[in-house]
Amino acid sequence: MTERDQDQNQETKPEIEIDQFRHERFLQDIRDNQNLPTAVLAGLAATVAGAGVWALITAITQYQIGFMAVGIGFLVGYTVRHFGKGIDKQFGIAGAIIALAGCVVGNILAICIMASQEFNVGVVEILKSLDKDVLLEIFREDFSMIDIIFYGLAIHYGYKTSFRKITEEEMAKLAK
Repeated sequence: MTERDQDQNQETKPEIEIDQFRHERFLQDIRDNQNLPTAVLAGLAATVAGAGVWALITAITQYQIGFMAVGIGFLVGYTVRHFGKGIDKQFGIAGAIIALAGCVVGNILAICIMASQEFNVGVVEILKSLDKDVLLEIFREDFSMIDIIFYGLAIHYGYKTSFRKITEEEMAKLAK
């Protein structure tokens, strides 16, 4: 069998006819086991860890690596999915918001660590001096258009990867 024949065979697989009652009961069982508070707490822990790693790598290399934002999006989304076991839209929204927060915190921490190194002041001291005006100034000075792209990717992957996946085996059990 040629590669083309295999591709055509895969495309012509018969669709499984789903038993609607089993499907609804299955989805309700999943919803009964969803846990948004746990998903949010785990996502926040992941975003703090990811932001910390991002800040350290940026401080060590003295270079802002935008793809770290994408990594935070994946990390947060995966964590929300794993701990929340959710299929509802609220899990994706939580993953997206938490991923964005991780990007912002990662940028701020990186700037604080680099400022700490430059001015020979403790990071905690710098963090204590942050207020709304200082944060706005940091973003005015440091934020660029490419950050919007990477933040957008983080939001996208934070959302997209936050949902529980339904396996082929589970779908097969729903067949008539």
